Amino acid sequence: MNDRSNNTATLSVKELEELCRLYLDCRLTRLQERELHYVLLHTEASTELIDEVRGMMDFALRLSEVAEKPAAASVAVRTRWWQRWSVANIAVSLLVLVASAATLTYFSASDSQTDITYLVYVDGAKVDDRAEAEAIIRADIDKANEMLARAAEVQEAQQLRMDEMQRFYDKYQKYMQY
Repeated sequence: MNDRSNNTATLSVKELEELCRLYLDCRLTRLQERELHYVLLHTEASTELIDEVRGMMDFALRLSEVAEKPAAASVAVRTRWWQRWSVANIAVSLLVLVASAATLTYFSASDSQTDITYLVYVDGAKVDDRAEAEAIIRADIDKANEMLARAAEVQEAQQLRMDEMQRFYDKYQKYMQY
């Protein structure tokens, strides 16, 4: 396996799996790892172990490419990512704010005025019964509030995931400094 120019000799699936096990046990040299990666990229052999090692090697290669980029490019990428994340947070916050304002306006108006006219249409037909119209409106408001609560939960879960990714990235950066 040391001679890359000799493409006439092929390894069996059993031999490839043994090399993959050696790779996972960290018993290959850097050169042997690179050669195994080259072989795995250019072979059609596929087993669960071979595919897993191939994926790990591709991931490690992508990580090493990120580490080799200049620090300024890395900061620019993080800034762009953070800007996109901030825009999403602002959009969700504005949605929550508008819905809250609409709900407060509705309830404060209904408390201060006794003569409110509801115009509710269901499937193009006007609902004339006041109690039924109020029930439909309250159900829609409850659905909107539930949606806002779910959006806040999703936002919190995404923030936790992003924090976890940032911690992983910081650990990786710290590891790469050694």
